[in-house]
Amino acid sequence: MLVDAAPFEAATWASTFGPESSLPGRVWASRAPVCIPDVVQDPGLLRAPLAARAGLHAACGFPIVLGDVLGVIEVFSQAVRHPDPDLVTLMATLGSQIGQCIERQRAEKVLRQAEAALAHATRIWCTIQRAKE
Repeated sequence: MLVDAAPFEAATWASTFGPESSLPGRVWASRAPVCIPDVVQDPGLLRAPLAARAGLHAACGFPIVLGDVLGVIEVFSQAVRHPDPDLVTLMATLGSQIGQCIERQRAEKVLRQAEAALAHATRIWCTIQRAKE
């Protein structure tokens, strides 16, 4: 069944999430996956009424971690679902791997910048050496 989650999505993008009032905040604070069988029944979630209108119930969030939490990914279901321990473990592993990928991309960017700076310094040094000859 198609879900009209546009109001829920708009509220999500427009929000900053605290640790008590949202799934992303809970995940960020705990640094671990958090699963909620039915967000509609969780009075602490500010987006619960919007989720109910969109027909969303179960939710799982997991952190993207590399030392610190870099971000949180949320997944929703139309059905009420209790967490599957294997799926929660898989989500935690995925979050760690995404964090490692982000760090690798950052390191590659720094390496490219250092290589460019070294090449520039080498050109300058060679120019100076040629001028001395």
